[in-house]
Amino acid sequence: MKHIVVPADIILHARNGERVMAVDENKNRKPYDPIVFGVFLFDAVCNSPHLGKGSEAARRVRKLEKLLLEAKYGDIIAIEDADYKVVEQVITEIAWPYPALSGQFLPFIEAIEAAAKQDDDWRKKQNMKAV
Repeated sequence: MKHIVVPADIILHARNGERVMAVDENKNRKPYDPIVFGVFLFDAVCNSPHLGKGSEAARRVRKLEKLLLEAKYGDIIAIEDADYKVVEQVITEIAWPYPALSGQFLPFIEAIEAAAKQDDDWRKKQNMKAV
């Protein structure tokens, strides 16, 4: 079992420091909504070939949906080792649609990477039992 500490939402900024803008079908511009960790990760995993196939994939989607979509900043979410391996692989191999913005996602990436380094001392500090 791995534990991920949910990082804060990300507000994307362009190189000039201004917020990245979205353009709707009427060509109206508005800032992108903040990127929420659970939604980002759920979408990344569900759109990845690493998700798996058939019933295994369907079960993984259901588990991750319940786990991730309600997670809020500061929550500690417990993820089974098999699911964590998929998440880790997806994040390691993600193809960024806008590579220039990918660095802004480092807090999400680092939260996932940090889960791999947890030990009994970390769990004790969080008031958790070793699993």
